[in-house]
Amino acid sequence: MNGIPPHILELFRRAEVVEWDRPLVHPIGPLKAATELATAGSLTVPVRALAGEICRNVRSVHHAPEAIAKWVRASIQYRRETPGIEVLSGPISTVRTGHGDCDDLAILWASLCQALGIAARPCSVGWRHGGDLRWAHMIGWLGPVGGLYELSIESWYSGPRSRLRFCDPSAVCMVIGDDGNPAQLLKV
Repeated sequence: MNGIPPHILELFRRAEVVEWDRPLVHPIGPLKAATELATAGSLTVPVRALAGEICRNVRSVHHAPEAIAKWVRASIQYRRETPGIEVLSGPISTVRTGHGDCDDLAILWASLCQALGIAARPCSVGWRHGGDLRWAHMIGWLGPVGGLYELSIESWYSGPRSRLRFCDPSAVCMVIGDDGNPAQLLKV
C-alpha cells in the first residue's frame, strides 16, 4: 500500500485510530481539532517511522516538508466528504484508508513534519464573499518563512507544485498559535 515498507505498515495496522468526535464550530473548532490531531499523531510510533522512511534520502530537514507533501499527494487519494458533514481523521486512519479530504491531508502532512521536529500546522483558508468570510479549505502551514503547502491536488485551488497558488485576492488563512488560540489572519 502506497509504497510503505511492510514493517511500517504493520505499525499502522496495530495502532489505535483517533478521530475527532466532538461537535465542531466553524471555523475555529475544526482548525483546533485538526491541530490537536496532528500533534497527537506526531507522537505515535507509526507516524514517526513513516516520516523517517519518507525523508530517508532527503538532503536536509529543510527539504523534508516538500518531500512529505509530495508523498502525501502521491500516496493518499483526495476524496471529498459529503456536503454538510465534517469528519476529521487522524493520520493513522488516513494512512490506513489511503484517502481523505483537504483537512485529513493537512493533518497527515503536519503530523509527519512534526514527527521530524518541524513546526508545521494545518491552516484554514477562507474567502471574503460579500461581507462574510467563508472557510472552505485546509492546507499545510510551515510558518511565515516556510509558507503554505497545498495537498489536495485534485482541488481547483492547487498550483503546479505543492506551494499554494491562489488567484483570489480575498483569500485569507488562519492557524492555531502556540497558546491554543487562533493566530491573526494571514493574507495569502
